[in-house]
Amino acid sequence: MAESTPPRSLAGNELSSRRTGRRPADEARSPETASGAHLLSLIDELTRSNQTLQSRFQELKAVTDGLRREVELSARRLQVIMGQLAPGDGSRRLAPPARLGAREREVLRLIAEGYRSPCIAERLGITVATVEVHRRNIMRKLELHSLVALTKYAVREGIASL
Repeated sequence: MAESTPPRSLAGNELSSRRTGRRPADEARSPETASGAHLLSLIDELTRSNQTLQSRFQELKAVTDGLRREVELSARRLQVIMGQLAPGDGSRRLAPPARLGAREREVLRLIAEGYRSPCIAERLGITVATVEVHRRNIMRKLELHSLVALTKYAVREGIASL
């Protein structure tokens, strides 16, 4: 009979733990409470991850914006170098009006591709002196004064490719 009535010294929590085999702290953490705490920790972790991702996104955006500006500047510099744009303005410079003959265009293409007069003469079956005459006539007609300028003109006009 003494076993059926609990002693007065045991509190309610101690009594229930004796019956269920759980401690009072375990009872306070019911499955619902544990899953709620887990969900809160997941939410905190996701919030931190989101903040990190947003920070990295802003960094990447700044880098890509900088790269985009560099590409635009590089393209503009290249156009200026190739003579397509006059420095300081955004307009295309028109090619000098000229009428090159078929043979002159062929000589210009070979010059732009880096061939020297003897090789051009051999390829076209003409003399070196004739190649030099064609070169002088091309330079006069286009108002260009160097092989670099001739090459740039040929590439820009699609007569030769690099």
